[in-house]
Amino acid sequence: PDPYREKIRELEAYLKSNAPEEISKARATAIEEAKNKISDEDGEVVGGEDSVENAERELAEIESAALAAAIADIEAKQESNEDLTEAESEFLAKLRGLKFASSALSFIEVFENANASFQTMLMSSNPSDVTEALHFFVKAKHFGLPCAVRGMRLALALMWSNETNIQEEVLNAFLEVFVAEPGTDGKELLPENQIAQNLLDLVGDATVSELASIEEALGRLVKKEIIPPDVFSILWTIASQAEGQLRASAMLIISMAASAAPKIVDSAYRLQNLY
Repeated sequence: PDPYREKIRELEAYLKSNAPEEISKARATAIEEAKNKISDEDGEVVGGEDSVENAERELAEIESAALAAAIADIEAKQESNEDLTEAESEFLAKLRGLKFASSALSFIEVFENANASFQTMLMSSNPSDVTEALHFFVKAKHFGLPCAVRGMRLALALMWSNETNIQEEVLNAFLEVFVAEPGTDGKELLPENQIAQNLLDLVGDATVSELASIEEALGRLVKKEIIPPDVFSILWTIASQAEGQLRASAMLIISMAASAAPKIVDSAYRLQNLY
């Protein structure tokens, strides 16, 4: 969602600064009328906050109506095959870009708002519900939806499920979300530095119970030798050079992995660097 929010801010600023003349005139008139309604002869504000809020609301409505009228005029000219000025063409293109970005953001928010329902499905006694919810969070991560990491943190609790197939589904989802390239079914891994960053983000603000589930999933992948050794080299570097939460997170991941494969702590020298 963030790129679309930024695009919307950019386009709205452009449209406000490059509005057709009739919009600018309508806006100037509206501002003057709004000031007159809430000010006395000396220019002092009267009527309190409610008066200001009503005036601001009315100004926004007038601006919106002026913008809609100007857009209608430009679109009517285009439909009748009249030549648009360069400024009108550019304004129309930016307007369409704003509509697209706004629609895209609304579409994204639909999925973000569905997150609660999918989290509920993770707790279902029906294995197919759990599997479909996991598939959603995998896809959500591939498209950069913030709900994906939150959902996967909850899903990792299912590493303790009594059903082996559920455990495997969760482990595969963990692999696809944090370790593998999107759409490769875990066969192609992300660059080592990206895997390390994903793991750091995952443990950064996880709860104690979530950390236990993360350790279980990470340990299984380490035992299967799926996590590249260079990932841990990167984490060792961070643990020895960084400070604060980042250093703590790197040390925590190394500790989790070393529980499954002690060779990750491959020398006393590495441990000495942590002091």
